[in-house]
Amino acid sequence: IFNGSGTWVLDANLNVDHDLTITSGTLDVNSSSNYQINVAGDWVRTGTFEARQGTVVFDGSGTQTINDANTWHHLEVSASSARTVYFESAVAQTVKQNGSLNFHGSSGQLLTLAPLTAATEWQLQVNLSGTSVNVAYVSVSYSNAGPGGSYLRITADDSTSTDGGNNTNWDLSCIT
Repeated sequence: IFNGSGTWVLDANLNVDHDLTITSGTLDVNSSSNYQINVAGDWVRTGTFEARQGTVVFDGSGTQTINDANTWHHLEVSASSARTVYFESAVAQTVKQNGSLNFHGSSGQLLTLAPLTAATEWQLQVNLSGTSVNVAYVSVSYSNAGPGGSYLRITADDSTSTDGGNNTNWDLSCIT
């Protein structure tokens, strides 16, 4: 839990085996080193997160929740066994220019991406400019990846994923 005034600047990679909470103040990945943060629990941010060019990996083995609107440079959500990651509904997860978005489950073990509030979409905004996207072995539902313009439509076209329904600005034409 980061709670207080001022800024915490990482001086090494951060591996959080439980929830990561930024209540107040700023958590900064360090502008010269861009340290990686691995989170096995939930992400709760009411303070400030300075992503710079760092990577945040959600690598828990069970259900995880990503709360609040966040701006990421490199965002990765992975699963080696079937699990669900919930995104706070009605707020945007934004991936910055020249960043990356990776959503990965594994064969026979889908990573489910769903809204925290049932039937209320979660938003994903991936900058068009220089950003890479890799989506495989996921089931996605109630997501709006847009609204277009300077944001990328998310394409999952390798036939490893499932359309969970009610998605906008996702190219799911080749999904099984």
